[in-house]
Amino acid sequence: MVILKSLGGKYSKIDPYQFFVLQLFVMFLGMLICILISKNVVVVIVSSVVFFFLPFLKIKEEFKKRKESIERQLPDTAELLSIMLDAGLDFYSASRKVVQIMDGPLLDDLKDALSKISLGCDKRFAFTEMAQKASVNQLNFFVKTINMSLESGIGMSDTLKRLSISLRNSRFALAEKKAQETPVRMLIPLVLLIFPTIFIVIFGPIAINFISAGF
Repeated sequence: MVILKSLGGKYSKIDPYQFFVLQLFVMFLGMLICILISKNVVVVIVSSVVFFFLPFLKIKEEFKKRKESIERQLPDTAELLSIMLDAGLDFYSASRKVVQIMDGPLLDDLKDALSKISLGCDKRFAFTEMAQKASVNQLNFFVKTINMSLESGIGMSDTLKRLSISLRNSRFALAEKKAQETPVRMLIPLVLLIFPTIFIVIFGPIAINFISAGF
């Protein structure tokens, strides 16, 4: 599975067949628990389907967290690289310093790319593969910027500095958008859960009094 490879670490060691076996194991375990709790056939069947998809939902959640972590780290990484380039280091020396100073999924991927380059892998291919593995749009843009700078010889420090500012602005804009959408999203639980409860609390006793009085 692509998601398992993107997650890396312990997840990359699981092949699709092993993952399917894990899903079956969780499903049968869930069925056994449901049979012990409830004898209802419908409940057992529905629960088994839910348990079957639990591992998949787990890795999807891990993948989402990884992407969010990479998006958070990108501006700081680009800025730190820019500072080290200004200090006189070349890009690869600066990158090695950064992976020593910082940690996280983005730095793990960068470390892997640098290892491949040191073993003779093409620079562009190593960085492009890193971006494809992560499946993060901002990282794709980051890698394209690096590859263009390495090819053209344009001063990478200023480019990375501008990229860092652009990435931060994008994050702030996304945060503002989510903040503006929050009141709209709150309407759904308000309408479905809170308002009915309020009506029951307010009008319930009145209805009971009417029924008790014979109306």
